[in-house]
Amino acid sequence: MVTAPSNPKMNLDFGILVEKVNSIVDGSIRQLPNLIIAVVVFGLIFFAGKIIQRISSRALSGKEHQNIGTVIGRLINWVALIVGLLVAATIVVPGLSAGDLFASLGIGGVAIGFAFKDILQNLLAGILILIREPFKVGDAIKFGDYEGIVEAVETRSTVIKTFDARRVIIPNGEIYTKPVVVNTAHPVRRFDYTVGIGYQCDPEAAKAIAHEALSQIEGVLDDPEMAVVVDELADSSVNIKLLWWVDTTASSPLKIKSEVLAAVKSKFDEGGIEIPYPTRHLLVQNEPEGE
Repeated sequence: MVTAPSNPKMNLDFGILVEKVNSIVDGSIRQLPNLIIAVVVFGLIFFAGKIIQRISSRALSGKEHQNIGTVIGRLINWVALIVGLLVAATIVVPGLSAGDLFASLGIGGVAIGFAFKDILQNLLAGILILIREPFKVGDAIKFGDYEGIVEAVETRSTVIKTFDARRVIIPNGEIYTKPVVVNTAHPVRRFDYTVGIGYQCDPEAAKAIAHEALSQIEGVLDDPEMAVVVDELADSSVNIKLLWWVDTTASSPLKIKSEVLAAVKSKFDEGGIEIPYPTRHLLVQNEPEGE
């Protein structure tokens, strides 16, 4: 009977593998108490940061700059998270010092900064928005193609509910560096509308009729004073611009505009003021005979 020769190299490799696995298991068992302590310490620091965040937010609630409490609370939460991770790392690896961790963070900070440039930009912009408060929750704003009510101002994005009940999430980096129209910054706002009358009509009579229609609308303010002016001599009409002021906290601007246009149309019909349709004059030239 012939037996296959054993491979000493294979036996040696297998023995080394078993020895390494045993050493890893033994090391893990020895580190288990430190790992448990690190998890407990991290949890305590993290929840302490959460409690401080809530206390700071409640302490400044109801005041003029209540968002400062939110900013401070979120910063405390981030600081607690970083400190907890550092302390947990030094517990798991006793030979590791905080200086070594900060040194390693400094080396990798540039790479992290490039990788998360947009996130850090939105975070910084969100903090500045919360501190400076160019708009607040509940304000009606317009940003680009979006217009609606601000639902939340977070550290990384601003949430808007549009007037047709859609949610728009805008990065704070965009909203901080581009123009934003805050429609509710001032309660009294001016509105305008342009209406055309025929060239055969008297502009002064049309202005007087439109002014009378404006003055009869409840919700149109007398101070600041309303105005009716000739705005443009267009192709087929003389355009008259109506300008009026509304207290948006007491009246609906959309409802007032509807009443203004209906009243002006009715008064123009009564006064014989024509609102013309667009017209075009075509000149047709006859060609000479024989061509």
